[in-house]
Amino acid sequence: MNAVVKIYLFCVLMVAGFSCKEETVVDAKQREQDLEHAYEAKRLLLEERYQFRMLYEFSEGLACFETDTSVGAIDSSGKFILEFKHATALSPFSRGYAVLTHKHEEEHRSFINKKGQVVFNAWENGLVYIDPFDEYGYSFVTDQHGNRGLLDTAFRLVFPLKYENIYPLSFNRFLVTKDFKTGIAGRSGNLLVPARFDQIDAFTPDQKMFAQINEQWGIYDSMGKILHVYDCDGLLYTGGLILLNKWNKTGGSEMALADTAGNIVVPYGRYNDCSSSHDGLAMVYNRQHPASPAARIQPLLFGYVDLNGRERIPLQYEDAYSFQDGLAKVKKNGKWGYIDTSGKTVIDLVYDKAGLFYNGFATVERNGKAAVIDQKGNILIQY
Repeated sequence: MNAVVKIYLFCVLMVAGFSCKEETVVDAKQREQDLEHAYEAKRLLLEERYQFRMLYEFSEGLACFETDTSVGAIDSSGKFILEFKHATALSPFSRGYAVLTHKHEEEHRSFINKKGQVVFNAWENGLVYIDPFDEYGYSFVTDQHGNRGLLDTAFRLVFPLKYENIYPLSFNRFLVTKDFKTGIAGRSGNLLVPARFDQIDAFTPDQKMFAQINEQWGIYDSMGKILHVYDCDGLLYTGGLILLNKWNKTGGSEMALADTAGNIVVPYGRYNDCSSSHDGLAMVYNRQHPASPAARIQPLLFGYVDLNGRERIPLQYEDAYSFQDGLAKVKKNGKWGYIDTSGKTVIDLVYDKAGLFYNGFATVERNGKAAVIDQKGNILIQY
């Protein structure tokens, strides 16, 4: 590890690890984010050092790796804690356990602890698939007939194996599919909202749900009562605004943005396309008339609107992406850079290629040289 990298990592860890004042909710959230960024910096440096085929993000102090001949886990110092030669995959640890996939034609899976000991063999318990434990302490499991259920961290079946699909909404509420219809069930498997929907796509923070019945999209309360109907053929919600899609008479599609109260805030036809919102802004673009009648390609201009549909960052970029970690990558005059939610350029548009930020870092390329940078543009790794 060179001196620049050591100094950089030391500074990140100092910010992440120490505070002299009483923490507020904002302080705690910032500290958690700083710690995530510090672990991501370690992960990137260790991935570069050992040249793993894959090194997953740190979870519970360990990062799981894949090489051409083994899988295993290392700690933040780079020490090899676990290694398995006769396995094809090892999931990140959750609730003290990870899922190990054995080398076998039927891919048998087991839960292991941090000592590498098998504590639950899925195949021996009639299961062909198990997931790592989720935030609620559940593992989704599948039996030999394709039915799905739930295990808790004591490896007890707490949800009956009778649904085609299951997804947690909270500790006691689950999205379930039976006979190609979707509803909501309680922890014992009893239906709280009948399985009558063609699909349930997403949920608001207060558990309102976007669902489709007979090709009609609407928003429903937590017990399945209709609140609003949306005039659309497709819908995407990731928080904030809802992206609506509708086919027009010419066979093309038009986009609109709506809020969760049923109001259209960006009408169909105002923009050629738009994204769902992130960090309070949604990306939009329009096709421009070509400068020359002979030109076949219509240039695009990208910008951003807020949750009320107001254009906060004017259409000015050749290409752009949704905000992530407070930054969006944008392109102008053939070069990529990053802006914040006010539209201010925070990392100059000088890159030939640029990736999205994840846990505080992004990969960029300039003049044929790749690098990993932080959210201030500082270089962590130069390839």
